[in-house]
Amino acid sequence: MGPNLDETVRILSYLFPLIGCANKDLRRFIESTQVSNIFSLSWLMTWFSHVLNNFKDILRLYDFFLASHPYMPIYLAAATVLHRENEILACDPDEMFVHPLLAKIPDNVPWELLCSRAQNLFVLHPPQEVAAEANKCYELYVSSLSVSDSHVVISLTRTQQRKRPMPSKRMERPISCQMWLWIKARSYSSRGILYHVTVWTLLAAVTAAAYTFYVGQSLEDIDDSVKVSLSNAR
Repeated sequence: MGPNLDETVRILSYLFPLIGCANKDLRRFIESTQVSNIFSLSWLMTWFSHVLNNFKDILRLYDFFLASHPYMPIYLAAATVLHRENEILACDPDEMFVHPLLAKIPDNVPWELLCSRAQNLFVLHPPQEVAAEANKCYELYVSSLSVSDSHVVISLTRTQQRKRPMPSKRMERPISCQMWLWIKARSYSSRGILYHVTVWTLLAAVTAAAYTFYVGQSLEDIDDSVKVSLSNAR
């Protein structure tokens, strides 16, 4: 992520060309409904964590993205749309029906299979091969922006550049350290790979410290029991 949404929009421009590389009919159908690629914006900015309900799926995708090319999230987005081909083509060819269908990811998506398909799509059609068509899509999108759309983009960019407010010190209920770190990871995932590595490293350190403390307490209890046994024996 950069200081504004320009780079994000550029990466989003790869979505429809990638879908077209694997299924031209599906791309033609989606574009005929006037649906833009903005439905996948949260997928890219939050690494799908904003739209998934299963915590294990979120962790699996984070591991996948951390070990892959920086453009892999958009390849997985394309694989996700391609996986739902029959469902999309059966929908009424109208933006008001297709957009919410695309934006809502079902809970039963086979992510292991889609990760494999995204990797295959990346090997067959690397970013440099799709870059020319993606740039055309980006330029077409920018040129089609109305005045109101431009204000929205500018507003989002300025909002992203503002300093985030300090969190409230009062909370309605206490939460665990792991849950707190998860919430932080979901809220600030757009800060990049370095942030994610820091979060998971901190989580591992907290878990290791808790385990060490537990083992230490157990050893002390065993030592006390041995001393009591020796005293009774004497």
